[in-house]
Amino acid sequence: MTGSLAAPVLALLGPAPTASAATPTCASFDTTVLERVHPVTQTNSLTLSRGQSAATVSLGFTSVRDASVRAASDGGTGLVAVHRLWRPSRGGDFFYSTSPTEIRRLVTTLGYLDQGTVFHASVVPRSCLVAVWSYRHGTRHRYVTSAADKAALVAAGWKKQKLRFYLAKAPVDPTFTIAVMPDTQQEVLSDGDGRLRNRANYLVQQRRKLDLRYVSHTGDVVNWDTGDHAQYRRAAAGLKPLETAGIPLSLSIGNHDTRATCPGGSACDAAKTRQLFRTTATFNRYLNPGPLDQEGAFEAGKIDNTYHVFTAGGASWLVLNLELWPRKSAVRWAQQVVASHPKHNVIVLTHSYLTSSGKIYSGRGGYGDTSGTYLYDNLISRYANIRLVFSGHTGQAKHRVDRGVHGNRVDSYLLAVHSATTNPMRFLTINTSTRSMRTWVYAPWTKHTYTGAGYSGRVTGLKWLR
Repeated sequence: MTGSLAAPVLALLGPAPTASAATPTCASFDTTVLERVHPVTQTNSLTLSRGQSAATVSLGFTSVRDASVRAASDGGTGLVAVHRLWRPSRGGDFFYSTSPTEIRRLVTTLGYLDQGTVFHASVVPRSCLVAVWSYRHGTRHRYVTSAADKAALVAAGWKKQKLRFYLAKAPVDPTFTIAVMPDTQQEVLSDGDGRLRNRANYLVQQRRKLDLRYVSHTGDVVNWDTGDHAQYRRAAAGLKPLETAGIPLSLSIGNHDTRATCPGGSACDAAKTRQLFRTTATFNRYLNPGPLDQEGAFEAGKIDNTYHVFTAGGASWLVLNLELWPRKSAVRWAQQVVASHPKHNVIVLTHSYLTSSGKIYSGRGGYGDTSGTYLYDNLISRYANIRLVFSGHTGQAKHRVDRGVHGNRVDSYLLAVHSATTNPMRFLTINTSTRSMRTWVYAPWTKHTYTGAGYSGRVTGLKWLR
């Protein structure tokens, strides 16, 4: 690997990189491509170097993606050098090229900095290879291989540019796991309570064994606010191991995470609950990681409504976290997000959706804007790619199956244990090859596995988008 962000190569030396008449062997593609995406510009960074990938975070490339392709770390038969070029101006843009003429033009006329060879690729196809296409939006560029990414870019106004080169398909492991934290509000009441951090540490320790790809939370991260914001500080510290380990994490907003709830859990001002219910400044101050792992948000600088994408099991996934009993404008935003990602399997998380009896909640708590039924009628049932819904807030554990208007199956799970002694969370292991998934609830603090309907089970015959 040559070149770095700190020391760009300003001129290209040597002859034009050309592929030999022979095609490269599949074994030549020996290293997984690391991808990061800028959540604002939606451009991407590709590299084989973890250090070089991490260096782009300071440039705003914070969303970690799984490119699911491999490149050659060294040259060889049938391989060409792919140069990475960086333009600091106009919001920044990475450009990848195998052509000295194109590279020279980008450097001399458009202000790009040539960072040298980032990896090697093929310019001729093989059955083990996948085409890398470039897309353009104004002065920005994006390089993709998957149908899901292509569809999302087109929906967002990007134009297909050209086929750039070929990389190898990474071996697909069809099995992976996601974890969902329920209401953790009882775990931040004192400095000595280690249950939240214990849960996070457990996830880090089990990451490789489970092939853990994503962690989310259904809300009520804290119980109430105080003048010193102690519960928020404890929550941030408890979740820190996940951030440190680089495990993607997203949070939902519960009623206890807002200005509406005061010490003891009662309403701060019953006459202003509806207004205070949408005041989440303290939550965002302590628990908003910024654009890290985030593809987009309904409101700038707030994680009340966000979406995130990742690739696992040979499929593309979109995690959508929505505020409690969301505003209609937030639901309209969510509709646009889901519609613009038709090839992604969508996972929705919101604090209240199922009741303790497993029905879709038709109320709005007296102060919300919409209800679970509104969310089902206007979002969840309307899009064929919505697959899973997770919620908390009330009850214990439930599992519900619905059919959307397109005939697609939607599995909804409730978990809201509100434990004072342990720290349960739901795991969901998906196998895209056998079209199945298995769920279970485990509490690492007491090493307790919950059993019974709603807590554990296996579902087969599923149709994941791949």
